[in-house]
Amino acid sequence: MSARILIGLGSNQGDRVGNFRKALNEIAAFARIKKTSFIYKSKAMYEENQPDFYNAVCWIHTQLRPPDLLRKLKDVESSLGRDLYAPPNSPRPIDLDILYYGKERSSRLERQPGPWARPQLLAQVSEVTKSRLLTCKNLACIRRVGLLASQRSFLHLPGSTRVKNRLHDRQTLFIPHPGIPERPFVLRPLKDLDEAIPAFADTASKGVTFWLDRHRQRDPLWTNCPRVASIPKRDLELVWDNRTYSMGILNATADSFSDGGVYTDVESALARAEEFVAAGCQILDIGGQSTRPGAEEIDPDTESKRVLPIIRAIRQRFPKVAISIDTFWSVVADRAVRAGADIVNDITAGKKDPEMFETVKTLEVPYVLMHTRGNPSNMMSLATYRRDEALFSQVATELRENIHDAMESGIPRWDIIVDPGFGFAKDSGHNVELLKTLDLFKVRWFMDSTRWIQHRLNTEPRVGSSGRAARFPCADGNFSQGLYR
Repeated sequence: MSARILIGLGSNQGDRVGNFRKALNEIAAFARIKKTSFIYKSKAMYEENQPDFYNAVCWIHTQLRPPDLLRKLKDVESSLGRDLYAPPNSPRPIDLDILYYGKERSSRLERQPGPWARPQLLAQVSEVTKSRLLTCKNLACIRRVGLLASQRSFLHLPGSTRVKNRLHDRQTLFIPHPGIPERPFVLRPLKDLDEAIPAFADTASKGVTFWLDRHRQRDPLWTNCPRVASIPKRDLELVWDNRTYSMGILNATADSFSDGGVYTDVESALARAEEFVAAGCQILDIGGQSTRPGAEEIDPDTESKRVLPIIRAIRQRFPKVAISIDTFWSVVADRAVRAGADIVNDITAGKKDPEMFETVKTLEVPYVLMHTRGNPSNMMSLATYRRDEALFSQVATELRENIHDAMESGIPRWDIIVDPGFGFAKDSGHNVELLKTLDLFKVRWFMDSTRWIQHRLNTEPRVGSSGRAARFPCADGNFSQGLYR
């Protein structure tokens, strides 16, 4: 029977997101990947003079026992270029840690006293004063025998074997991972997988929440651990917690409500793109299908003829500006990304084209999921919502089903950006109500009904403008906003 395991991922060398993708692809050879967290950026914690880390967590299922799983993970690290003989806490392209394994709650795989519980054994290893300790739990015992306790590494104890600078034995593989409480860059992605944690230990979820709250109150590392998305080809890092990003909308259509027929040729579209970039836009969104109410649908080939020449021209003119392709056709998304686009913006959240999720997974690009109902020709007739539940809660619930399907298809959570869909299957009253409750909309994603009721009783809704709201990501998807074309 396969166990459910949480694996921590870290990287601070090379294409960090690319390293995560490669690691997941290799892990998929011996485990089933259930879900992933968002990516969080952090300063190096122990050896500070090195590049910043990207951190994430993935939830996997496998029949491998912990020692065998650990060896497999070390093989993955080695294949991706990590020097397993390097000193602890050195820069590395990938770092894979077993955080939780099934329902294991002890510090070892075999329920025998660990070395930190036996000072007499630690006294035999006084020669390791230059070493660092694997876990902070043994610091008190180490101090009693006069060993160096201010650093962290590995103890070479009798009966243990050193394999590529790591100890692979039942006394030194600690489950749950002992470093979890002190690391906000592990706690934050763990919280993204909150629904998985109770499966491992009765108190694990409560422990993550406790340490998160503690770090929020007193740890400066918390403020330096933002959620990020990265487009390495454009040297673009989207730090969701810290700033607002601007997207310029360019419609290569004849009938869009705002600029239909204006930018249908490459020359005029490129001139408009130059205006956007000069105004400070970090992303340019190119669309060839009008989504205004009542708009008629065009076929993928017609849409491709409209957008591909413009994408190629903008990419040549602005090599480092991110380009988003606004389409609900998977074939158009594939063609656009190969022509130079970096993001797929799908107003149907994958409901129009059943191949969209698989295409986005293969392309390995960020994916914007938007809430709507029906299609542009009938969506306004579907703008009816129940009166016994808040609008933001209904929108979040409907979107969450699409997000779940996207993640089940293999799209990493860190690639998903959520758009609540202002103007799509929503009248002006709905738009205003949704805008006023955006903070609650973002919190609603990951809570079950009981916790949501408690949260609602202790939270006042806050009015947010479009600029403010776009700074905060949702729990199941980073946050975006948009209006129909």
